[in-house]
Amino acid sequence: MAVVAIQLIGIMAANAYVNNARAANGGDISLSAGDPNAPIKQSDLAFFDKLKRVQIITNYTPVNIESGTIDQAPTPPLGLFVQIINPQHFPLVTAPTFVSPPLVR
Repeated sequence: MAVVAIQLIGIMAANAYVNNARAANGGDISLSAGDPNAPIKQSDLAFFDKLKRVQIITNYTPVNIESGTIDQAPTPPLGLFVQIINPQHFPLVTAPTFVSPPLVR
């Protein structure tokens, strides 16, 4: 029961973060292809370009969501999701600084 409760809290926190971030940047709609094996193609974006041209929408940006794991023995692997957007359309924060960690053998 404790594990289920912790998972529910995590899901609620994640949903609150996504919803608050979307509200903070003025986003109104989120669309997805529905099938992760058939994502939205570049040619599909022409529809959104047309909506922007006729001023039905003010702007849009495609989002790429990638997942992976960080495996640092002896601790268990850590799952992560990375959402990639075009910062020219939605600059949320200043540019990140990446540090290359040493290779552990």
